[in-house]
Amino acid sequence: MSIKIEKTENNNELKLEFTIEAKKFDEAIIKVFNKSAKYFNIPGFRKGKAPFNIVERMYGDEIFYEDAFNELVPSIYEKEIEDNKLDVVSKPEINIVKMKKGEDLVFTAIVQTKPEVKLGKYKGVELKKVEYPVTDEDVEHEIAHMQEHNARTITVDDRPVKEKDITVIDFDGYVDGKAFEGGKAENHELEIGSGAFIPGFEEQIIGMKTGEEKEIKVKFPEEYFSEDLAGKEATFKVKVNEIKEKLEKAASVVMVDARGLTVEQDTALRKQLRDAGVDYKVYKNTMMHFAIQGTEFEGLDEYLAGPSAFAFSYEDATAGASILNKVAKDVKELEFKAGVVEGVVYDAEGMKKIADIPSREVLLSKLLGSFKSPLSSFARVIDQIAKKDAAAE
Repeated sequence: MSIKIEKTENNNELKLEFTIEAKKFDEAIIKVFNKSAKYFNIPGFRKGKAPFNIVERMYGDEIFYEDAFNELVPSIYEKEIEDNKLDVVSKPEINIVKMKKGEDLVFTAIVQTKPEVKLGKYKGVELKKVEYPVTDEDVEHEIAHMQEHNARTITVDDRPVKEKDITVIDFDGYVDGKAFEGGKAENHELEIGSGAFIPGFEEQIIGMKTGEEKEIKVKFPEEYFSEDLAGKEATFKVKVNEIKEKLEKAASVVMVDARGLTVEQDTALRKQLRDAGVDYKVYKNTMMHFAIQGTEFEGLDEYLAGPSAFAFSYEDATAGASILNKVAKDVKELEFKAGVVEGVVYDAEGMKKIADIPSREVLLSKLLGSFKSPLSSFARVIDQIAKKDAAAE
């Protein structure tokens, strides 16, 4: 294992080049294979019993590279940072230089370090102490703000923009047919519903899809800070480059192995989930590994072995699990791996039990039915009394 440290052109930025022996990388490949072996269904072998060389021949050894990297690198990276006494203050920007079985693993990491501060003449300087009272409401507001700012996001591309999504957009604004200062930007992040833009702008982005372009017409408020724009109508040419959703918003995440599904089965499954308000996506393990760190979904990390698909439910925590379980009964290739429901991590068997819990709509229907039954009985009794009284007269 070796590391080469270089300063970049940017202040306080370092480029770290790691070289890890081929033997260690090959051992990591075998380790992740042993973890995920139970998921491979190879003709001629009982499920999970196919040897490594057979799986490798059928799928290619590259299928294990990403997981092997995640298995091997984090501990080595942290140790080298500590051993070299580097005050790193940012997440590493990883770039794979070489990753192949039987050869040294080489990758680079761009990191930001704590700047060196030289003190000036500070002795004898007098300062007036100023106290700022802080209320409990101020603390809660700041905590909420920090949570929002540091929220993990996932990219979605199989549905249009909806409220609370974070969009990455290009926009170009015109007033009276002319461009104006500050009216153009590329790859700008905008949370829908945040009120960061002119009133009416964000609402018109709802329903747009990734790659879609649209003209949006709005009117600047009369009290707008720029007198040249205040009260005037504007037209913005907008393009949605990416749609992202905050991972923390999900009430549950279900992780499945869906490799054996046909195109028709996969299409039908996606439609069922989409109709139920569940986002379904296949993500690389590396992306999910970093996305779930420090969240309530961090417990899924140990299950990130082999290709996985994820179902995110936002309102009904059991919706995704329930639909996947129903489909899995007919499509044996669809298998649960794990999941998180309202902060609790469950294995495959646990998620199957969660899936059997009735949906919110079913429970509400039963509740309303229980209310209706006594009222119906009461109405029948009253009707019988009325009929007896009529007969007596």
